[in-house]
Amino acid sequence: MPKKFLAGLLILTFALTFRHAAFAQDKSDNSQKPVQDWQALLNLRPNTVIVVNTRQGKEFEGPFVDLKGSTLGLASGFNILDFEQSDIEEVRQKPSRRKGRIIGTVVGFLVGAMIGASLDTRIDDRARANGPPYPDSFATLTGVGGFGGGAVGYTIGRRLDNRKGKLLFKSK
Repeated sequence: MPKKFLAGLLILTFALTFRHAAFAQDKSDNSQKPVQDWQALLNLRPNTVIVVNTRQGKEFEGPFVDLKGSTLGLASGFNILDFEQSDIEEVRQKPSRRKGRIIGTVVGFLVGAMIGASLDTRIDDRARANGPPYPDSFATLTGVGGFGGGAVGYTIGRRLDNRKGKLLFKSK
């Protein structure tokens, strides 16, 4: 019975994980309508991290400073870079990378803990078959598997999280 339960739990975990990946739609991709209203950037809060792509193919990232007429101010270290509207291809808000890392860590921890618990059950069964005294290693393998799986999940979540961010402005 425990093997069937663990297998079912593992399948459920993978199903929930890949459902998110399969059906997730990045609302910030280029298929959405271009935002061509420059004045919409007035609603942007200062210090919001944005990415500015210029017509020359360069990309600048930094906190938003201000919008004065047709000039966008972006902080870069101790300097403020000014971009004219005519030189900008698009402006995006930089997305938080935490979501993919958190999901990866939780799923990795659960999968690793289940694998550790499964291995631990097998070891305990063999030890009990040989008679007492037998070591109780359940917490050890489950914990090691959980934390190892969490680390792997964090790394995978970080690598797979490649969202571009919310499109704020795109030139014609």
